[in-house]
Amino acid sequence: MTEFVEVKSNWMKWDKVGDSCEGVLVKTSMGENSISGVKVAQKKYTLMQEDETTIDVFGKTGNPEVITGLENVKIGQKVKVEFYKEGEKKPGKHAAKIIKVYEEGNKEIYQDIVNEFNGTAFVETEDTIEIE
Repeated sequence: MTEFVEVKSNWMKWDKVGDSCEGVLVKTSMGENSISGVKVAQKKYTLMQEDETTIDVFGKTGNPEVITGLENVKIGQKVKVEFYKEGEKKPGKHAAKIIKVYEEGNKEIYQDIVNEFNGTAFVETEDTIEIE
């Protein structure tokens, strides 16, 4: 009989100021968040980290710090996303978490990492075919 183990989600949790993650942006997708009882459009950004695990960063479309910052990064660029500070707390709500996005200065595109994530990595072989 096959034994199965739980596969846990790997999304960024912004517990305290200074929390951050970094990696190569390999995918974006749209979805909805209805945790608060109201459906809100939400974008998911998937980063491939240096240890070759992925981490997902979510941003509501009303959060310009996350959406605008990551929207300006191209697939394949290396980025760092950081919980920069807490915003003003509104009555009955948690304080907003202000997130900053940083891109690698040289803006290099790591296409090999994107290809590996998508399962389209080029495999080099030494086979040759002789044609007569």
